[in-house]
Amino acid sequence: MRTLFFIIYLSIASISAYAQEYRKIRVGVGFSPLNNSHTIPILYTEPSYRFTDSWAIGLRLEVAGILSGGIGTSSRGLSGQYYLSNSKVRPFVGLGIGRYNFIDYRSYSENQPFFEKNKIGFYPRLGFDYGHLTINIEYNMMTPVKVTTVDLTMIEPPSISYTNGNYFAIKIGLSIGGGKKK
Repeated sequence: MRTLFFIIYLSIASISAYAQEYRKIRVGVGFSPLNNSHTIPILYTEPSYRFTDSWAIGLRLEVAGILSGGIGTSSRGLSGQYYLSNSKVRPFVGLGIGRYNFIDYRSYSENQPFFEKNKIGFYPRLGFDYGHLTINIEYNMMTPVKVTTVDLTMIEPPSISYTNGNYFAIKIGLSIGGGKKK
């Protein structure tokens, strides 16, 4: 058992001792002017930590205003990115897992929908960094979201339906930190 811990310790120490060209801490902020909802943009922040120049792991906090049909969503989760080169334009591939919540912003006089909360999904992404500018595309995928519609007049019993919560986004952002060391 001690041998296993020693091997793990040496592995972590060797990653930490690696001389990096890029700063370890990076915080990205940005928005998505284009998404499949054809409405207001998505705002996000993504703090991350670079283990090496090629690998980063981070958090994602995102708010998508009103998606198609008056439905809004927010998400938070973990993401990982692998940078394919150390050139000035740094393409990357990534994958994340998140927890999504949906809210209906439409006004109702009789029927009120309630969306399933804490939906788990994942998002593959492709993109590139150019200095402190980041551009990426991602597709957020999850199983269908359960919608319970309640008749506020109490004439009809509640009805249950399912809606597609998946969405595509093109994101543009700036990063604070994480740039190349001088």
